[in-house]
Amino acid sequence: MKLISKILLLVISIILFIIPTYKVSFGIWFCFFPILYLITKSSPKEYLIYAILFSLITTYNLYWIKDYQTKAFFEAAGIWFFYLLVILLISKLIYEKLGNNLIFVFTPPVFYALFQHIHINSLEPFWLNIGFVQSNSAPLIWYIGGVGITFLILLFGSLLASFFSQKKKWKLVLIVFLVIIVMSSLLFSSLKNYDSDEKIKVGIVQLKNRRSWKWRVEHTDLLIERYKELTLSLRNFNPDLVVWPEYAIPADVYNNEELKRKIALISKDLNCTLVIGSLEWGKGRNHTDNVLVFNKGKLVGKQDALVVFPTDPTDPIALEGSTKKLFRTDKGNFTVNLCYEEVTSRVVRKKTSEANYLIFMSNNQDMFSEKSKYLSSLYSKLRSAENKRFGIRSSNHGYSQLISPTGKVIIRTKEQILKGEIPLIELKRSFYSKYGNLIINLIILLYFISLVNKVWLKKHKFS
Repeated sequence: MKLISKILLLVISIILFIIPTYKVSFGIWFCFFPILYLITKSSPKEYLIYAILFSLITTYNLYWIKDYQTKAFFEAAGIWFFYLLVILLISKLIYEKLGNNLIFVFTPPVFYALFQHIHINSLEPFWLNIGFVQSNSAPLIWYIGGVGITFLILLFGSLLASFFSQKKKWKLVLIVFLVIIVMSSLLFSSLKNYDSDEKIKVGIVQLKNRRSWKWRVEHTDLLIERYKELTLSLRNFNPDLVVWPEYAIPADVYNNEELKRKIALISKDLNCTLVIGSLEWGKGRNHTDNVLVFNKGKLVGKQDALVVFPTDPTDPIALEGSTKKLFRTDKGNFTVNLCYEEVTSRVVRKKTSEANYLIFMSNNQDMFSEKSKYLSSLYSKLRSAENKRFGIRSSNHGYSQLISPTGKVIIRTKEQILKGEIPLIELKRSFYSKYGNLIINLIILLYFISLVNKVWLKKHKFS
């Protein structure tokens, strides 16, 4: 293969990887095909250059993270570059040593999944799970989750690379099988609608306030009045549930009787359940991110955030909480996922068992680009689909939305008020919600058994 053709394949791979972040999400299924195909057409030294370039340039895809923190972007870019480079080089090594076989085909997805597993029980990197751009893939995602969708994306690219390098019938059969499974799931997700005689009327309110943290803390009463005005404008809609975003009221509402009374009256006035984001001050600059739930004028519960995003040194330091709670109402049961929890699969899974729907509350105030707002909104879609639950996302200065259990957005807005309905129905938990990454873990185990067996047989064949 000529050098210009190899460079063209590298460029195509980079472009296909980047465009899903611009709402052309289907390109993600083909992005690894060209770079993995180059494994079969390049020398080890030559491929090292291509792997470095691909791993380095695709870190641009993470540039939106700078809206959270510049430091977070560089950390994410470094981890991404290292992981991807290692995966590509291991794949090249397997190809050189063991040939173009089934083990080679499964090497990229298996090692990518292993790197994801490193973070599953810690601070889970939201950018590592690239399956989040294909969350509307039920029923497939109900069994394998976002990690599984990511696995299939790499497997599909690897299969195409292997097939076009060495055409064999079993590879074509696997490709056709994957295409049928994925396309069927995408079609099912887009066409499946849920309905019931009983519905929950949902109102979401966000101020779109870009004032500084200090200003917001000093003007708590003004914020409450503004939220009250917007919330009471829903009166004719007669909502059952109203949700404000994370940090809607940057004050210790739980320990302030006057603030509690003001907000309880709003809930009583609308005769609804009102869910608000607030905080609880600790020592010094420390605070715990929390949510308060009022039902028809009474405070019925409080929940702390279990996982928070590492804050900038100039901001108050948010502490991880230690409570998880199911809130029960006459219009179904729900759990609340605050802050970084919407991108942390293990936390959402643990909260799902008895919930009819999931509430996601986030603070996108520091996000200035349309791209970052859009991408951050995809994680609530992913978690709703993984756990087969309706999702309600309230975001300060971002996308608020209602989500189907298939991952399809029912209604979405960046405006201050969203009004919509979701059916009140009982849905069984998904396989993934119950057992996590069991299917992918079994595939990884089988891969390493096969790899060890292949290496052992090859060693003894020539000994």
